[in-house]
Amino acid sequence: MIREVLRCPRCRLNQFVLASRRCRRCKRPLAARKPLPVVVVPPAPRRTVGECVRDERRKLKLSQRQLARRMECPRTYISKIERNYCSPILPQITRFAIALGCRTADIIPPQKEPFADDPGLLEFMAELHSLLGGFTPSQLGEVRTAAKTMVLNQIRNDELAAKAQKRDIHQTNGALRLCK
Repeated sequence: MIREVLRCPRCRLNQFVLASRRCRRCKRPLAARKPLPVVVVPPAPRRTVGECVRDERRKLKLSQRQLARRMECPRTYISKIERNYCSPILPQITRFAIALGCRTADIIPPQKEPFADDPGLLEFMAELHSLLGGFTPSQLGEVRTAAKTMVLNQIRNDELAAKAQKRDIHQTNGALRLCK
């Protein structure tokens, strides 16, 4: 959706053009000079557990009531999950997978890894993997989790240091004052 944006030459208010083509503040006519198009981009939809359950249920052409009978739970519980009113815990997701005849991974939506776009981290992980070739997958997972925790802690410490700098006490004219 593209809407025309104009600046009022008198009061300098940037605004969407109304049907009357008058300024909202000073009520003067707006000249059609230099229109600034604004493109509104909707956010990318994120798939939820409820949407995945609904998709799998519809693939099998089951009603909520039929799925509830298979899971031995109330139909309203299925409805709440599909509407994202509540989130199921892992044992419930497993019960959904069994009732729908699919894998648990089909119901849990894929999550983007927080550092997937960081090439430096990917290179580091590849080098670390070559050094840790004799470890089991669970040990490698522990190393990976520890590395992520270290990076997240460093990011958190950097943010805290930046906040502390803003609140530093400065000495001005022989008196202490707190900067905001």
